[in-house]
Amino acid sequence: TPNFKGLDQFGGDWYHTGAWPHERVDFSGKRVGLIGTGSTGIQATPVIAEEAQHLTVFQRTPNFTIPANNAPLSAEATQEIKANYRQIRETCKASAGGFPFATIERLAADVTDEEREKIYSDLWDQGGFRFLAESFADLTIDEAANETAANFIRNKIKQIVKDPSVAELLLPTDHPYGTKRPPIDTNYYDTFNRENVELVNVRDAPIVEITHSGIKTTQGDYDLDVLVFATG
Repeated sequence: TPNFKGLDQFGGDWYHTGAWPHERVDFSGKRVGLIGTGSTGIQATPVIAEEAQHLTVFQRTPNFTIPANNAPLSAEATQEIKANYRQIRETCKASAGGFPFATIERLAADVTDEEREKIYSDLWDQGGFRFLAESFADLTIDEAANETAANFIRNKIKQIVKDPSVAELLLPTDHPYGTKRPPIDTNYYDTFNRENVELVNVRDAPIVEITHSGIKTTQGDYDLDVLVFATG
């Protein structure tokens, strides 16, 4: 838990995602402040936003994230997985990332710009870790190759987020894609199109302290009923 000045004075409820209560947390009608936009914050943001009266997301570092595109398994898919379970496990064991995907030897420079764009687009639509594992072998060892993937994701953010100023804040620029934990999400970027969601850049406006009624930054005060720490 971040050692913010004044946390013990906060008048509402606060939670840490690493020590979530077993009972359901009800955010309905609440003004919620979420601190942290790593993998957990990226997963929590859309869920809280659907229920809260208002959600303020306090972001220090924007992250690259790919749609998870989770869906129920069909009976046929389940049967196929069970029939090939041993091979799937062996593939995972042989994978550097533990993924059940075949090793890709293709390099980003091996294809045309149009072909590369289609590969990224198809993997984005499939979702999950395939984007990193099944695109190109040199994304994490060649800066130029990585930039092709990073730019694709940045362009997706600009397409999804309607407010250009918010989209700009969500663009990761300080690290190559995949060099930090590569999150996957469900409707993360779309969530910032909701009227009840606000994004605060704490690099420009650092958090000064937690007050009895919320969070104070160098640029203003945010009245909150609930704090959620998605940190550490």
